[in-house]
Amino acid sequence: MALADKTGNSAPEATSESAILSLLPLGVLTYSVEGECRSTNEAAANLLGRPRERLFRENFREIPVWKNSGLLELAEETMRTGRPRRLDMPCIPDSGVSRWLDFTLTRVNMDGEANLLVIIENVTDHKRAEELLRASERRYRCLFDAAGEGIIVHDLEGLILEANAAIIKRLGGSRDDLVGMNVMEICGSEASASWSEHMVRVRRQGHAVFEMTHRCLDGTAMPVVVSSHLIEDVSGEVVLSISRDFTEHRRAEKALLDAVEELQRSNWDLEQFARVVSHDLQEPLRMVESYTQLLAQRYENQLDDKAQKYIHYAVDGAARMQRLINDLLTYSRVATQGQVPEAVDSGSVLDEALRNLSAVIDESGATVTNGQLPQVRADATQLLQVFQNMIANAIKFRGKDSPEVYVVAREEDGEWLFSVKDNGIGIDAQYADRVFTIFQRLHTRDEYPGTGVGLAVCKRIVERHGGRIWFESEIGKGTTFFFTLPR
Repeated sequence: MALADKTGNSAPEATSESAILSLLPLGVLTYSVEGECRSTNEAAANLLGRPRERLFRENFREIPVWKNSGLLELAEETMRTGRPRRLDMPCIPDSGVSRWLDFTLTRVNMDGEANLLVIIENVTDHKRAEELLRASERRYRCLFDAAGEGIIVHDLEGLILEANAAIIKRLGGSRDDLVGMNVMEICGSEASASWSEHMVRVRRQGHAVFEMTHRCLDGTAMPVVVSSHLIEDVSGEVVLSISRDFTEHRRAEKALLDAVEELQRSNWDLEQFARVVSHDLQEPLRMVESYTQLLAQRYENQLDDKAQKYIHYAVDGAARMQRLINDLLTYSRVATQGQVPEAVDSGSVLDEALRNLSAVIDESGATVTNGQLPQVRADATQLLQVFQNMIANAIKFRGKDSPEVYVVAREEDGEWLFSVKDNGIGIDAQYADRVFTIFQRLHTRDEYPGTGVGLAVCKRIVERHGGRIWFESEIGKGTTFFFTLPR
């Protein structure tokens, strides 16, 4: 379509230049020095949302949007000086659709007269894209500065391009102090070689982790672990390095090492104690028991009933002390003399436990049955102790009926869950904290013999294997002990 003349009619013979202009998506208008519209293409009418006839009737100096936006002043300046000017602004045509238009104003000579050439471009999509980009940058900046870890962006040579609030606070100073520095200035000269190797790995792999010490601007040092990632932005390849303060971790690590050292000393002391108990303490006990029994035999006819009772108390006390020492030795040796866990058939271990308990099983009339038991990784000797202690307890704390014990295991949540169920007297829930505590008895020795160590040994063994132990019980209806072993 040809450019329209000031009457609004198409020129009878359009030049090739005007034909091209008519096809452009850009709006093109020309105005005389007086402000009258001399020509316009269809795109200009569409962009401005005004009929071409109206555009020809209007003097641009009288159009409100020109006067209120500053466009008129720019047009006057361009006509006066000949210097092109440009302005983009929001515009609401008569159609009511809001859009952003970019106006470029240029003075041109036409037919020997100065004219104002106005080129209009719809930049709505561009403006929206810019706003989305600004919003994205605002979100990025907010996240960047809100991050709890210190973050710096630097080039491949180590020049710091950006730093977030966390790293600025950590190192001291301000953003201006950090931006423009080289990473090596906050690493310290002693880390230069290691940092260079770190950057080689980043270039080769795209990311790498590096432990180092930050040199804060006040001269203090701070251990950190840095995770660096190679990324691309508008300027090319840069590195995003995220550093985490390892001060507390190092303190916790030192505390752990100190605790391990203390535990090793404690274990050594425990081993020495066990050695003393097993040799030096038991020998006097055996002598007391032996000589007391010898005294009773040799002077049996010369001692009255009271003396005999006293001798019985002495022998019984020595025997109980002997059992207590043996149980204490067993408890102390769980950690110090345990074997490395290996694959064992828990069913075979249970069979051995039942053979060891055959006398007490026969005497009590107990029935011990089991379901399918798995192969597990365990210290076979200690697993044997767990089975023996739990089954012996089930028989000891029986009710009026003959003892019935059922042992079974199943896989649950990636571990083996064992259960030992009995029909005994049960355990009151209020004693849950005492059941697995060493020397904690729930009954008197006259009711049930024992030292109160057996279940404490079970707990120590299970926890050494990385498992858990607990029970469920109802008074008069029996107890089920549970323990887990890792798969």
